[in-house]
Amino acid sequence: MSRDGDNWGLPGGRPEGTETWYETLCREVMDEACANVQEARLLGFNRSRCVAGTLESLVLVRAFWQATVKLAPWYSVFEMPFRRVFPKSEVRQILLKFHPNGDTPVLLRAFDETRDH
Repeated sequence: MSRDGDNWGLPGGRPEGTETWYETLCREVMDEACANVQEARLLGFNRSRCVAGTLESLVLVRAFWQATVKLAPWYSVFEMPFRRVFPKSEVRQILLKFHPNGDTPVLLRAFDETRDH
Protein backbone atom coordinates (compact mmCIF):
# COMPACT_ATOMS: atom_id res chain seq x y z
CA MET A 1 0.00 0.00 0.00
CA SER A 2 1.22 3.51 -0.67
CA ARG A 3 0.00 7.05 -0.24
CA ASP A 4 2.43 8.42 -2.83
CA GLY A 5 3.33 5.51 -5.15
CA ASP A 6 6.96 5.52 -3.93
CA ASN A 7 6.93 4.51 -0.25
CA TRP A 8 5.32 1.12 0.34
CA GLY A 9 3.84 -0.52 3.41
CA LEU A 10 1.30 -3.03 4.59
CA PRO A 11 -2.35 -2.41 5.50
CA GLY A 12 -2.95 -1.46 9.11
CA GLY A 13 -5.28 0.35 11.41
CA ARG A 14 -7.13 0.44 14.70
CA PRO A 15 -10.12 -1.54 15.92
CA GLU A 16 -13.51 0.13 15.56
CA GLY A 17 -16.07 -0.32 18.31
CA THR A 18 -15.97 -3.84 19.71
CA GLU A 19 -14.08 -5.44 16.80
CA THR A 20 -11.78 -8.33 17.58
CA TRP A 21 -8.18 -8.24 16.38
CA TYR A 22 -9.13 -10.63 13.56
CA GLU A 23 -12.15 -8.54 12.52
CA THR A 24 -9.90 -5.46 12.43
CA LEU A 25 -7.41 -7.32 10.22
CA CYS A 26 -10.13 -8.35 7.76
CA ARG A 27 -11.67 -4.86 7.59
CA GLU A 28 -8.38 -3.01 7.20
CA VAL A 29 -7.11 -5.40 4.50
CA MET A 30 -10.35 -4.90 2.57
CA ASP A 31 -10.46 -1.12 3.13
CA GLU A 32 -6.83 -0.46 2.21
CA ALA A 33 -5.87 -3.29 -0.14
CA CYS A 34 -9.19 -4.43 -1.64
CA ALA A 35 -8.40 -7.98 -0.58
CA ASN A 36 -10.32 -10.65 1.32
CA VAL A 37 -8.52 -12.50 4.10
CA GLN A 38 -8.80 -16.24 3.37
CA GLU A 39 -6.85 -17.44 6.40
CA ALA A 40 -4.67 -15.74 8.98
CA ARG A 41 -2.27 -16.58 11.77
CA LEU A 42 -1.43 -14.20 14.61
CA LEU A 43 2.36 -13.87 14.92
CA GLY A 44 2.44 -11.66 17.98
CA PHE A 45 2.14 -8.18 19.39
CA ASN A 46 4.41 -5.15 19.63
CA ARG A 47 3.89 -2.51 22.33
CA SER A 48 5.42 0.94 22.01
CA ARG A 49 4.93 4.45 23.34
CA CYS A 50 5.02 7.68 21.32
CA VAL A 51 7.89 9.80 22.63
CA ALA A 52 7.21 13.14 20.92
CA GLY A 53 4.64 15.18 19.05
CA THR A 54 0.91 15.48 19.54
CA LEU A 55 0.59 11.79 20.42
CA GLU A 56 3.35 11.86 23.05
CA SER A 57 2.84 9.19 25.75
CA LEU A 58 0.20 7.35 23.70
CA VAL A 59 0.69 3.59 23.99
CA LEU A 60 0.38 1.68 20.74
CA VAL A 61 -0.21 -2.06 20.55
CA ARG A 62 0.20 -3.65 17.13
CA ALA A 63 -0.96 -7.14 16.21
CA PHE A 64 1.15 -8.79 13.51
CA TRP A 65 -0.52 -11.32 11.24
CA GLN A 66 0.48 -13.60 8.42
CA ALA A 67 -2.47 -13.90 6.05
CA THR A 68 -3.44 -15.47 2.78
CA VAL A 69 -5.61 -13.06 0.83
CA LYS A 70 -7.58 -13.03 -2.39
CA LEU A 71 -7.29 -9.76 -4.28
CA ALA A 72 -10.50 -8.04 -5.32
CA PRO A 73 -10.65 -5.47 -8.12
CA TRP A 74 -8.72 -2.37 -7.08
CA TYR A 75 -10.47 0.82 -6.08
CA SER A 76 -8.84 3.45 -3.94
CA VAL A 77 -10.54 3.78 -0.55
CA PHE A 78 -9.69 6.13 2.30
CA GLU A 79 -6.03 7.19 2.41
CA MET A 80 -4.44 4.53 0.17
CA PRO A 81 -4.49 5.55 -3.48
CA PHE A 82 -1.92 2.92 -4.61
CA ARG A 83 -1.76 -0.87 -4.40
CA ARG A 84 1.01 -2.94 -5.89
CA VAL A 85 1.74 -6.65 -5.71
CA PHE A 86 5.49 -7.18 -5.47
CA PRO A 87 7.26 -10.34 -6.66
CA LYS A 88 8.46 -12.44 -3.74
CA SER A 89 12.07 -11.74 -4.77
CA GLU A 90 11.56 -8.02 -3.94
CA VAL A 91 9.52 -8.26 -0.73
CA ARG A 92 12.41 -8.63 1.73
CA GLN A 93 14.04 -5.47 0.33
CA ILE A 94 10.75 -3.54 0.54
CA LEU A 95 10.19 -4.61 4.17
CA LEU A 96 13.69 -3.57 5.19
CA LYS A 97 13.41 -0.21 3.44
CA PHE A 98 10.00 1.01 4.52
CA HIS A 99 9.30 -0.40 7.98
CA PRO A 100 10.60 0.79 11.34
CA ASN A 101 13.35 -1.33 12.86
CA GLY A 102 11.12 -2.43 15.75
CA ASP A 103 8.68 -4.09 13.34
CA THR A 104 11.23 -5.53 10.92
CA PRO A 105 12.03 -8.86 12.69
CA VAL A 106 8.35 -9.82 12.91
CA LEU A 107 7.65 -8.81 9.32
CA LEU A 108 10.69 -10.69 8.04
CA ARG A 109 9.59 -13.78 9.97
CA ALA A 110 6.18 -13.61 8.33
CA PHE A 111 7.78 -13.22 4.91
CA ASP A 112 10.25 -16.06 5.46
CA GLU A 113 7.41 -18.41 6.41
CA THR A 114 5.21 -17.63 3.39
CA ARG A 115 4.34 -20.28 0.87
CA ASP A 116 4.93 -19.72 -2.82
CA HIS A 117 1.61 -19.17 -4.63
